[in-house]
Amino acid sequence: MTGKKIEYQRIQLSGMNFDIPPSMLEPNVYTQGNNVEVYDIGMRAIRGHSEAYGDRILAPEHLTFNKANGQFYWLYSGADGIAVTDGQNDSIISPVIPISSIYPANWTDCNLNGLIVLNNEVDAPIWWDNVPATPMQPLPGWDPLQRCASMRSYNYFLIAMNVNDGVSDFPSLLAWSDAAEPGSIPQSWTPLPENSAGFNTLSDTIGALVDGIQFRDSFFLFKEHSTFIMDFIGGNLVFSFRKVFTTSGILSQNCAAEYLGNVAVLTDGDFIMTDGQQADSLIDKRMRKWLFNNIDSDNYAMSFVTSFHQENQIWCCFPGNGSTECNLALVWDATDNKFSIRDLYPPTPHIARGQIGGLTAIINWDDDPEVWDEDTTTWDQSIFNPTQDALLQADRTALLTYAINEGIDWNGVPIHSRLERTGLDFGDVHRLKLVKGIIPRIVGEAGLELTIRVGSAPNDSGEYTWTPPHTFIIGQPQIVSVFVTGRFIAYSIESERSQKSWGIAGVEFQFDWQGLY
Repeated sequence: MTGKKIEYQRIQLSGMNFDIPPSMLEPNVYTQGNNVEVYDIGMRAIRGHSEAYGDRILAPEHLTFNKANGQFYWLYSGADGIAVTDGQNDSIISPVIPISSIYPANWTDCNLNGLIVLNNEVDAPIWWDNVPATPMQPLPGWDPLQRCASMRSYNYFLIAMNVNDGVSDFPSLLAWSDAAEPGSIPQSWTPLPENSAGFNTLSDTIGALVDGIQFRDSFFLFKEHSTFIMDFIGGNLVFSFRKVFTTSGILSQNCAAEYLGNVAVLTDGDFIMTDGQQADSLIDKRMRKWLFNNIDSDNYAMSFVTSFHQENQIWCCFPGNGSTECNLALVWDATDNKFSIRDLYPPTPHIARGQIGGLTAIINWDDDPEVWDEDTTTWDQSIFNPTQDALLQADRTALLTYAINEGIDWNGVPIHSRLERTGLDFGDVHRLKLVKGIIPRIVGEAGLELTIRVGSAPNDSGEYTWTPPHTFIIGQPQIVSVFVTGRFIAYSIESERSQKSWGIAGVEFQFDWQGLY
């Protein structure tokens, strides 16, 4: 007698889609998950972070990287003042006039001629000369009574947006400085025939100016619900202005990041990538509903966007419902155009991109945090590479900073990683399937334990019934035997670990076709 043929269904999964019902999706995306990221052949559990540079001497709310005269610096700003670390020593560089802002404050920063300029809406903008013994100073020529919502650099100019003159708010007004001499800060903000300082009012669209960012040879000006482009033309006018988007602005300060000549922007209703000509939604019909349903409506202004060039990622960081600081990141993988989600632990007011160096931690065979098949490190090299693009995370409560993607956990706290796919029908939504086994295609350190469950539902809106959790040990036989019947099949895999990362390329199901009922 010939036995009944066992069918096989192999699925390679990568990326996430939380907006479309699972039964309507192609089978190659996950429908739930957290603390995972996209990588070359599928998804992997995120790596941890490690404490960088010891305790801070002030509470860090905003981080700024600079490199000058062969030395790197991380400035950290907050209600307690401003300090800087060179990786070995921390120095207070608060201005002589004390900082009056209270947490939370929307700090912005920029780099002009290698000099850092900071602004927080409440205090007058200040700049630093890259000398740790020297406090930050008021901007030359800036009226000490004036304030602005954001200050950024563009070519040899500083651009102030949403200006208050000390008496009244002018939310659509921007002002620019005179051009700075090479290596120096601009010396004047007063428009005169002999200089290039000036101002303009962008009042033909509703809402206030919020922020700006240089991209290529132009400068984006973001209002709450519209976007303009500013170009240097010289002469008496100095700059030209044109409106590019009338219904798309920016959610808050620090919600735009440059990536390879384009700009990713968290707007008031979308997450887009733009080249100044057109705006393409990154999340439409994928993660838009999830994102805006989960941003806390009272603390949305804490959101920020940062690029992570080393990993080809853009992080959209935001406070989830009920959180006062950013505790979630929607991560876009630019290489594969796919999304993942990660917790930001502990919740953070800011993450900044720069270089991390000056530490002496050494990678040895036992402590290397990378999965063997993905490892690109060299034995005995420093964990913190001073030449590579990296991310630094602020922890204002513990007065610490963390180097992201370094270590096996969150500075000693285990990471819970999870992936789930529901709504699999194996090409036939009507027939029942009897699943007898699941083979996850997993790479990772032998002995690492994961938990796998398989579920089923009678229809595409039915509740899933799940098997008890199965312990899966990497390096042991891969098939997980189950007995699950349903029209729609699901599986989940998760880990709670202070161990090395693991990756999954996909799964293979062993099953029999059953009848219609």
